[in-house]
Formats: sequence, structure tokens, C-alpha cells
Amino acid sequence: MMSSDAATPRVPRSMLFVPASRPDMIAKAAGSVADAVCIDLEDSVAPAEKAASRAHVIEAFRTLELIASQVMPRFN
Repeated sequence: MMSSDAATPRVPRSMLFVPASRPDMIAKAAGSVADAVCIDLEDSVAPAEKAASRAHVIEAFRTLELIASQVMPRFN
């Protein structure tokens, strides 16, 4: 049996991409068991929704308990 070393980073096995234009999906992803969550502001967001979506990302980082080991926004 291998011993686990807390200092050794774990490679993410699953990454969940969520459109930043959908705050309901961001909240759902925040509670998921995915190793990483990417809040996407690029391809999944219509140009007319970019400004509002940026506000959704800020709100998510301020208010949600993001339990994934890695949470990152994807900007364009």
C-alpha cells in the first residue's frame, strides 16, 4: 500500500466547465464533487452577456462555498 503525502499535489481527475452566464449552474457546480470547476467567460457566453457574466463570477467567489479543490475563471 502506498502512503499518501499531503505535500504532493493531486492531479485533477475531473473538471467541470460552467458558463458564467448561468448563476444557477455556478451554484450547482460549487457543490459538486468535481476536482476542479472552471467558470467559463469565453465560448459559452454570448457577447451581449459578457458584462453581466463577469459580475456573476465575482459574486460566486464572494458568496459561494466553492468546495472543489481548484476553482478558476476562464477569461477571454
